[in-house]
Amino acid sequence: QVRIRARLSDLSTVDVYRGWTKPLSGWSFDYNQPDEATATVECFDGLALIARHKIDTDTTVGTVTSDYIEDVLDDVGFSSTWYDTDATILQCAARTADVNALELISNIVATEGGGFFCAKDGKYRFDRLLAVLSETRMNTAQATFGDSGSFIVPDGPPRIGYMTEVANIVRVTPSSGTVQKKTDSTSRTAYGPARYEVTTLHRYDNDAAGLAEWELARRKEPFDHIDTIPLLLNVESVADQTTILGLELRDRIRCLFDPPGTGTARDENLHVRSVNHKVTPSGWAMTLGCSPAAIYDTFGAYSTYLELNHASNGLLNTAKLGYG
Repeated sequence: QVRIRARLSDLSTVDVYRGWTKPLSGWSFDYNQPDEATATVECFDGLALIARHKIDTDTTVGTVTSDYIEDVLDDVGFSSTWYDTDATILQCAARTADVNALELISNIVATEGGGFFCAKDGKYRFDRLLAVLSETRMNTAQATFGDSGSFIVPDGPPRIGYMTEVANIVRVTPSSGTVQKKTDSTSRTAYGPARYEVTTLHRYDNDAAGLAEWELARRKEPFDHIDTIPLLLNVESVADQTTILGLELRDRIRCLFDPPGTGTARDENLHVRSVNHKVTPSGWAMTLGCSPAAIYDTFGAYSTYLELNHASNGLLNTAKLGYG
């Protein structure tokens, strides 16, 4: 195992990465005259370990997605201390599993409409569909970046980009084989026909239709958004370094950017899509890749939703909207 940690001060140490070294071919050595020797080590995280295994256990009808994820991880050989999963209620159909473990997890995640990744501490993280609306780390900015004021200052201007995965024809095929299709005519007129298709493990066709509606709502527009934020960690305060290095994938952040000249100021909420580090003797550069949180803001405030089995959002007569 390999762990990379950042020592920000004598009292503050933050995890940056945890994984494993790639055997044999992952090690390379070089030497430049007269006295510069280097060793390069390739590493991988836990997703590669899952991809090595084939699942041979069956699942019973009605298994919910979070339990299914845990069953797969248990079958691979990970104990519960290795994963952190949201409890879900979405039921899957029965299945005889004789597939690659990572492919199966990808299928389960697609069924839920959530997310699955390895966190910086090496644990597997599974987020349910509504986590982007209900979980604090995803519905509230965990850090604010800006080119003025009391914000974390980027190292140069952020890059602007578009969400290119536009889809106005969404087809979800559940285990029953009955295709659930949702379309948006306005988007088709504006951008031409664009299709998104996924095969899922849904037990019920209505659940598959609900996922199709969700995917259509968040894919039908090519959001213009801040795509990357460059940072230079070694010039930040220890407090800001701690905040920046504490960010995980899918965390929500805010970025303010006032371009020079007559450009329009931007104030955007984003989700962390990727994290890239480059450490040299002269500095520590870090780049955050981002996706637009506006995709999910179009669903409205989470407080308006009725969610079954939820302690507060599952109560009737509390101004919640039900949907099915």
